[in-house]
Amino acid sequence: MHLSAGEMSNIRKGEAIAKILDSSSATDIFVFGAVYIHAEPVMEVARSKIQWNSLNVIEEVKDLAKHGTMQLPDSYQHYGDRALRTYRDKRDPLAVAEHFRSVLSRVEFFPQYLPELNHYLLEFPRSRPAGTDHFFYWEKSISG
Repeated sequence: MHLSAGEMSNIRKGEAIAKILDSSSATDIFVFGAVYIHAEPVMEVARSKIQWNSLNVIEEVKDLAKHGTMQLPDSYQHYGDRALRTYRDKRDPLAVAEHFRSVLSRVEFFPQYLPELNHYLLEFPRSRPAGTDHFFYWEKSISG
């Protein structure tokens, strides 16, 4: 198997690629997939940016968490679904982008009666309809 220069370029841009590989049996299907995710592991960031012996270690942790949280809307506005994360706080991980697509696919009237909105929601931010504006609403709440 070989990846072309264009495919490698697409991977570096964060686009997923998939190739069907040859199989010796007609009943077997082999698929190769690749995607590049530019991200630092959270613990590595915390280890390198926090002075763990500092008297202000709690404030440093809070500031780092706040900074990471504030980056999420900016990343989403720039990269769309590629910026959404997978929650791993339960037994089964929840990929937010896949879950959103699944929920949206159950709203049958969107594609039929609101196709531009449906496309916009699926392809944000690349498919903003003409004459529209968007904003992000942030709410601080306590749950539990």
